[in-house]
Amino acid sequence: MAGNFALYDDLVVRMVSELPGCPSAIVKQELQKTGYRFFADSGVWLETLDPLDIVSGQQDYELEFDGDAQVYQIQRVRLKGESGDEFDQIAALDPSNYYLKDDTYLSFYSAYAPQYSLSGGMEIQLMLVPTWTAQGLPVNLINRYALGIMSGAKFELMKMPKKSWTNTDLAQ
Repeated sequence: MAGNFALYDDLVVRMVSELPGCPSAIVKQELQKTGYRFFADSGVWLETLDPLDIVSGQQDYELEFDGDAQVYQIQRVRLKGESGDEFDQIAALDPSNYYLKDDTYLSFYSAYAPQYSLSGGMEIQLMLVPTWTAQGLPVNLINRYALGIMSGAKFELMKMPKKSWTNTDLAQ
């Protein structure tokens, strides 16, 4: 976990005083669930991968990225033509040409696989969500969305019935 990664444990410390008697492990688990839901619903965690090499006729391309994340959706795929046009000059491919395979591969339907090879010719943008067991999130996401994630987790915990930390008045 590099310096650009923030742990959920740091958020737990900020929350436990408002949830009397709630074990830290339960707070962390709720942060993990709320973080997943937040990013799945909002679609704000977008990553553009380093350009991949196009291989003629190849249908499957591995999606590699850092962190405790998983691909929720492929947002955009752009291919440079054989002439090597710049990506900003190229329209995105129709999403019906490809799909997410086994959560880790971009797979083209056979009729749409590129029929030429070009080094660094494919740009892919992904929508990511944290894994269910993620220990944290990239710092830029925590800095921007921590309050929303913490508020959502606190709401879910406070509305639990018959717990020492239940507070239905504040869980609104």
